[in-house]
Amino acid sequence: MITPFVAPMLVPAFPLIFMGVMSLMLVVLGVSRKEEDFRTVNNFSIFTLIAVSLVVWRLMGQQGDAFHGLMVVDTFGAILQMMVLLGGAVSLIMAVGYVERERSLRFE
Repeated sequence: MITPFVAPMLVPAFPLIFMGVMSLMLVVLGVSRKEEDFRTVNNFSIFTLIAVSLVVWRLMGQQGDAFHGLMVVDTFGAILQMMVLLGGAVSLIMAVGYVERERSLRFE
């Protein structure tokens, strides 16, 4: 029997969906703006990583699963996800100086 789609099933996956949508928007922005807007794309990327980390932090206390057990949400996974997201933001912040020194200010 096929079970119906339920919208609350998407709540645990919302940070991942938001990250995917924002990533695609940043790719379109970077490709369309060419080389003149490296800082804009970089700043939006940092903002996206921090925003997704805040959403994960907000949803951290919730236990459960999504998609009929294919995605399990717990506190340990949320803490690790926040560490990875914030580590990515810090690495993007640290990379700006290197990219400017090497004169490779372009979207890739």
